[in-house]
Amino acid sequence: MSGVIVKNFPFKLGQTMTVVGIPELDCPKFEINFGSDEFTIALHFNPRFNADGDHDTVICNSFQDFKWGEEVEVESFPFRQGQEFTVRHLKLFFFL
Repeated sequence: MSGVIVKNFPFKLGQTMTVVGIPELDCPKFEINFGSDEFTIALHFNPRFNADGDHDTVICNSFQDFKWGEEVEVESFPFRQGQEFTVRHLKLFFFL
């Protein structure tokens, strides 16, 4: 897996985070996950350029007890491969 992985980050409920990145030109999707480990994800933010049957779609959900939660599709898709993006106001309202 390529990309940045941040561990033991003291992100608390109610705090807001801004994420800035540049998706590679050939990446089909990327993800931003908040959780205690790879098996307990409170927020899975997954922009998909062309992956998993989706095209220019952002999917959000959670992962707990080895099961994905219900997918929620975000209405806008401001991401472009090879161009910098900024995701502002990622805020946790709950934590698993």
